[in-house]
Amino acid sequence: MRWLFLSIVFILFFTSLVFAESPIDTAEGVVVKVVDGDKINVNSEGMILKIRLYGIDAPEKKKISLKTGEVNKAGQPFGEESWKALESKLYHQKVQLEIIDIDRYGRMVAIVRLRGREINKEMVAEGWAWAYRKSQKAKTGIVATT
Repeated sequence: MRWLFLSIVFILFFTSLVFAESPIDTAEGVVVKVVDGDKINVNSEGMILKIRLYGIDAPEKKKISLKTGEVNKAGQPFGEESWKALESKLYHQKVQLEIIDIDRYGRMVAIVRLRGREINKEMVAEGWAWAYRKSQKAKTGIVATT
């Protein structure tokens, strides 16, 4: 049953990316930080780019205060595992970015590629993230809803 569910999610995610907007820009650089399962920081020509992976949503990991060392925001189940999965793929790796949008927090929303692999799709296919269809706009400008 789990495989059927994952297969359906996987198919929906891949078909929804066909309608993704064209990139507004491209960049490449080295991943210097994996924030959680769907956010990274990339050093591109000496500039740190804050990136949110396009089309996916991953569970949040707990946030710990650097000043006090205490948890100041509780995480979600499997947040640490999702973060570790993305970190094992990307940390210190040179990636290519297809920037689709800028989110309300000023982060670039991008498709992340590593040696030809699309990391956004891998995270969903491996069960570390969900396809986040609300962020995927059709070429017509209509926002898909779930």
